[in-house]
Amino acid sequence: YPWSSWTSCTKTCEHGTQRRSRDITYDEYLKDCGRMCTKSETRSCNEQPCPINCQLGDFGPWSDCDPRLKKQYRTRSLERPSQFGGQSCAGSLVDSRICIPTKLCKIEQLDCAKKFQCATGRCIPSKLRCNGDNDCGDNSDERKLYRLSANFDTFKFELRNEEDDIVSIPYNSMIDFNKENSHSQSYQGSGRSSAGIPVLFSRSNTRITSSSSFREAILDLITGIPCAVTKRRNLQKAFATYLGTFDPCLCAPCPNNARVVLSGTECQCVCQARTYGDYCEKKAPDYTLVAVDGAWSCWSVWTPCDASLVRRRTRQCNNPPPGNGGKPCEGGEQAEDCNISLFDDTGALCINEDEKKESDLKEPEHDSGCPKPDLPKNAFLTEEKKWYSVADEVEVTCVAGYKISGYQYLRCLPDG
Repeated sequence: YPWSSWTSCTKTCEHGTQRRSRDITYDEYLKDCGRMCTKSETRSCNEQPCPINCQLGDFGPWSDCDPRLKKQYRTRSLERPSQFGGQSCAGSLVDSRICIPTKLCKIEQLDCAKKFQCATGRCIPSKLRCNGDNDCGDNSDERKLYRLSANFDTFKFELRNEEDDIVSIPYNSMIDFNKENSHSQSYQGSGRSSAGIPVLFSRSNTRITSSSSFREAILDLITGIPCAVTKRRNLQKAFATYLGTFDPCLCAPCPNNARVVLSGTECQCVCQARTYGDYCEKKAPDYTLVAVDGAWSCWSVWTPCDASLVRRRTRQCNNPPPGNGGKPCEGGEQAEDCNISLFDDTGALCINEDEKKESDLKEPEHDSGCPKPDLPKNAFLTEEKKWYSVADEVEVTCVAGYKISGYQYLRCLPDG
């Protein structure tokens, strides 16, 4: 019996359904057809996720006028990246405008001596000038670059190219293997200029296709320069701000346990095996996995620095939550050391490597006195030291919102 046309999809996205049916004629020969024949069918349609349009926050206030660039800037946050074919972000996250500086930029005079001084004042080795590369960053080292014409009476060119690309793979079902690719080139030749001066040249090139290693943290490389401690802290803040702005936790979950990545201001899905489609929404016939692995939401804001000089933040495993036996998330809380200051840290202070707090110094051995006492939670000492002399007296004070109970003064006795 002929089928009717499929009905319209019940949803425009996110797994809708369609239905079709057919009429069956009953007679004395086909009276059991109603039990044997299928009268209606359904199928899924529009399986792709619903598009998510980009959402940008409002611009913040303008920064101070940069006396060197004569510009000021303002930024805005990425509230929601575009995903699943939604509208891309319109405009950038940073805006700038020309301004008139109200204060002069303190620039130390540099003595380039035998070096080349860029238009920005930076010094580079003279041999980097006119080498075809933008070593200054503003092309000032290449502005007067021009090439001399050359005439050759005779020209002889010889080329030797050696390549070696060998892969040996013992195959046994699915295994990991390493591929090594070495490529070397060398050129040799000779020529003679019109003035009769012999010119000899040779060139060899070695290319490493891929290599990566981190021997130490990049923050630890900022040392031996003025204000090194301050610059390390500022760079650490910049890293934290960037990672918070461009974190995949801003993205919606991808179908079929696909991995979510944030590229610029657009979220993309990296499919698992036996899944496919623009957003990994389709499955191969042999794909039977129904488990949904849990993924993290974004971190909460840091808590205020407590009396133990530690601050904390948390995140939830709900993007998506684990389901049908899927893997749970691990690492929902983070803690780090912090400092309590009466003044806002704007990053303008200059702290050098040799400037250390008393708590950073190694405590010498003592014949008498008292170590720093253990304090209850949300309490601190008005005069905090690692070691107190005999007869020293300190006051115990509570942080805002708490009240001390009992005697608030402690005295160091001869017996410790």
